[in-house]
Amino acid sequence: MTAPQSPVGDAPPRSRILDLATPTADPATPSPARLVPVFTSLEQFQLFTDGGAWFSTTGADLLDLLPPGLDVWLDPAAEHTVRLASAATVTEPVLHISYRPRGSAA
Repeated sequence: MTAPQSPVGDAPPRSRILDLATPTADPATPSPARLVPVFTSLEQFQLFTDGGAWFSTTGADLLDLLPPGLDVWLDPAAEHTVRLASAATVTEPVLHISYRPRGSAA
């Protein structure tokens, strides 16, 4: 996988975050898989982008922020790069119930 090339001529600049696409294995699939590069450090970010604006968040918040269908491309410029498929993550509601016997102190 490689980053998209710079736009040619008068084309407007494209976002390197939302414009990363890879061909899918199934030719019947209508749209390409979408990738969002995510970095574990500023050094990894600079290796891939040559610097620029950035923000920081937790992994859990990142997964909550991503729309369905976007995969995470972790440290794309590193030897240890990993693609995390959005289809592999599931959000399930959790209900925690605690029991306190009668007469016990709060």
